[in-house]
Amino acid sequence: MNFHNAGHILGSTMTEFLYNGYRIIFSGDLGTSSNHLRYWRTDDLAYPDVLICEGTYGGKNRKGREEIAREFVDSIRAALERGGKVLLPIFAVGKTQEVLKILKDNWNKLPNVDIYLEGMSIETLRVYEQFLIYMDDRVRRGYLFNNINPFRWEALKTFKSLSERRRLHLRDGPCIIMAPSGMLRGGWSVWHMIRLASSEKNLIGILGHMEKGTVGYDLVNNVREFRLFDMITRKEVDVKVKCEVAAFEISAHAMHNELCNYISRVKPEKLILVHGEEANLLSLAESVKQHTGEIIIPSNGDKIDLQAKCTSDEAEKSVEIPISEDLAILLPASTKVKVRLNGKIKYAKSEDLKSLARNAS
Repeated sequence: MNFHNAGHILGSTMTEFLYNGYRIIFSGDLGTSSNHLRYWRTDDLAYPDVLICEGTYGGKNRKGREEIAREFVDSIRAALERGGKVLLPIFAVGKTQEVLKILKDNWNKLPNVDIYLEGMSIETLRVYEQFLIYMDDRVRRGYLFNNINPFRWEALKTFKSLSERRRLHLRDGPCIIMAPSGMLRGGWSVWHMIRLASSEKNLIGILGHMEKGTVGYDLVNNVREFRLFDMITRKEVDVKVKCEVAAFEISAHAMHNELCNYISRVKPEKLILVHGEEANLLSLAESVKQHTGEIIIPSNGDKIDLQAKCTSDEAEKSVEIPISEDLAILLPASTKVKVRLNGKIKYAKSEDLKSLARNAS
């Protein structure tokens, strides 16, 4: 079993393993080029029997990082300047760090207010700070050569007590609160939402993909009345949302063109698309069908039989690989072989061996 960097969150991996003679790659969640982590590579992954690939953003291409950051910062600035509180429901791992980096990079454009970090986000930030060498080149160089922490500055605070949280909501004045859970399933983000949703001055910023059935999804789809569970009082509360709600596509997932690029480089015999709405997966399948022999979009509970290998309709052809003037190797076309190139083991097809040999010499 081999693990390859997926660039989605710190420690995320693509997994490569053998099963019943099949070489299988499971992409897991793939990162995006606008993320703060190192980007994934496909050099050692080509030509598996099976690729199980995520399709969260199949059919969707987000705006560029700079444009999204500008819209995000502008919206927060407007809320703070009218004296409002900003709630950013946040995923503790990955999204917390990405948003902190955007805010720090643009802090000179915002009023000088306190930013409160909540819950598990505090612990995951400490873990990220231990592994800054795994970030992208700009972050890594800034840390190694100038000791720059991309996620932390003097405005960042944490709450000391429940009474401090309550006092914050009792007094007027702008601030930013970053709290899990990211889709408002529960936790501190819901607790804060209950207390600031009624004021038109305030803002709830929804960040990235929201699953159906979550409060975050409903907010994006203009639902404004909720019955929410207060985790401190242990009671359900009726909430009417009068504050501003804005959605921003700040995501650590690869978007459509990146997923297409990934699949076109890996070139699997069988492609299994998972982790996405059906429409997204169908759109992705249509875009990459020329790069694979078979595409499967399974439903929950489906079983996929890996006893029979994919077959090709093409007539058998041979590829001749010369070793010397008197010796050559004949291989069936498109045979996958394991080679050592520049000290690394990788997979290649027989028709690629000539070009690999020329490049290595």
